[in-house]
Amino acid sequence: MAPATFFYWRRQFKNPDKDKSLRKLITTIWQADHHMGSARITKALLDDYDLKVNHKCVYRIMKQLNIQGEGYRKKKRRYDSSKGPKGNRVKNRLNRRFKTD
Repeated sequence: MAPATFFYWRRQFKNPDKDKSLRKLITTIWQADHHMGSARITKALLDDYDLKVNHKCVYRIMKQLNIQGEGYRKKKRRYDSSKGPKGNRVKNRLNRRFKTD
């Protein structure tokens, strides 16, 4: 590692965290509703707190806090109309002929 890089990051860690208040707001909004993702939290910050924050910044902070909207964790299932061998046969109430000579 270059010495300039080492000293740069050493200075950066001494600086105060500029996103500290934003982290707190994001967690309070997310605690109220776990279904909110980064786009909805960005909109809530603008509407409720009059903070104009980029959605990418909110996404980055949410990723660092390891929180996400619960809608993204649902499993997507494909529709399958066939019952397979487990399915029940329907009774022939209309007296239809399914086998002919």
